[in-house]
Amino acid sequence: MTTSDYARKLTELIEVRPKNIDLDKLLYEVYVRAKLAEAEQDISQGRWSTHEQVMERMWEKIHSKFDGRNGRKMTSKKSSPRLLEPKRKQKLRERGRSQLETA
Repeated sequence: MTTSDYARKLTELIEVRPKNIDLDKLLYEVYVRAKLAEAEQDISQGRWSTHEQVMERMWEKIHSKFDGRNGRKMTSKKSSPRLLEPKRKQKLRERGRSQLETA
């Protein structure tokens, strides 16, 4: 989108707004619309990740940061009660997929 396209859309938004809207609400609406347009563009260009992919990358970073700390390896049971066992993780993934397929 070019600058003139943004200017045209902004002008249209200002013209159709209610007369009693304050500046903060108008700026917030402009911000939200810009972020949604950016997200739609990212999706159309294939720049997105599933929740599972994001969580896997997060845990990889956490493990790589703490592995070898004081010569100890992190284990799922001793390091954090929030770490899930592989079977439980797989069940959660399958449940998520089935919910997506039914939606």
